Amino acid sequence: MIIDIVLYYGQGRGGLEDVIAKVSRGLKNKGHRVRVFQAYRPQYIEWEEKLDEIYYYGEEIPWGSYLEQYGNGYKKLLESMDKPNIVIATHVPLQSYICHVAVNEGSEKKTPIISWIHGPIDFYGGRNFLQYSDAHLAIGENVMEDLVKTINREKIFVVGNPVEVKNQKICKRPDRNLKLLFVGRFSNVEKRLDVLFKALALVKEPWNIKLIGDGIDHDMIVKLSEDLKIYNHIEWTGWKENPWDYVDEASALILTSDLEGFGLVVVEALARGIPVISTSCGGPTYMIKDGVNGWLIERGDYLKLAELINKIQDGELDLPKVKSCIDSVLKYDVDNVVDNIEKVLIRECNTGE
Repeated sequence: MIIDIVLYYGQGRGGLEDVIAKVSRGLKNKGHRVRVFQAYRPQYIEWEEKLDEIYYYGEEIPWGSYLEQYGNGYKKLLESMDKPNIVIATHVPLQSYICHVAVNEGSEKKTPIISWIHGPIDFYGGRNFLQYSDAHLAIGENVMEDLVKTINREKIFVVGNPVEVKNQKICKRPDRNLKLLFVGRFSNVEKRLDVLFKALALVKEPWNIKLIGDGIDHDMIVKLSEDLKIYNHIEWTGWKENPWDYVDEASALILTSDLEGFGLVVVEALARGIPVISTSCGGPTYMIKDGVNGWLIERGDYLKLAELINKIQDGELDLPKVKSCIDSVLKYDVDNVVDNIEKVLIRECNTGE
């Protein structure tokens, strides 16, 4: 089966790009030919090395042009290639229409198009474009519930988001001091590090936190840590290509986002036996069970976060067991997710015959 994964743009470094590479590799290992198409070359061109085939359909099109132009760009590329058996339109709704223009508009024999949305639909916009896909992959229950507002439930398939869960190195738990962890972008609009820092300012010593990441709000976040007098408790590592190589031990991962389409870092932490304290911000809401693999708090509730951490400090709350953390995310292992996706693709190809 020839499978085209078509997106508008991936910069070449990030969760989306990693997921596409893993799924492409997994489907290839099952005997399929997988081609990735996007409008423009990525900023980080080394992403090409992780993909067997990648093509660019918009290099002669000005950025932000009409969708039909992008559809025709993809269509033109296909004129000199084998036609795909199925197309995966990711990661935003408008991509479904671009793919429709390329493979189905004016064609008697229709090619199945599957949408693969990676976050809240209204964040991306263009909900109405989803009508151009025949079925829909949801990375989690939260995305499925969002899709149901527009799409018949029978056309939606929750497949998960692929993470290397099995055979990960287990992270040590510190014997004495509380060692916390944050991994992500320094973008306060989404990640709300202000909530994290306000909570930490109320936590009893001794403690420290390792921040792995960087971003547009770096200076503001540093200043906030100084104003709250917690700067000296923070280890600033900067952005890392492979962040988990820099985590030797941790008591818990903290995520204080207002919005997470999936919450990849949550699964990555749990796969290493690290409990997670997170806001109810999308994907993590469906992953975390209080006391089993971590705890959930309401968005913005830094007082509750501080209370939870202090209870762990005082021994009133025991950290969840390593095995419980790992077991809770086995369904997201790459092999399981790729199996789920392949079943949907085969089903839709057979339905269209």
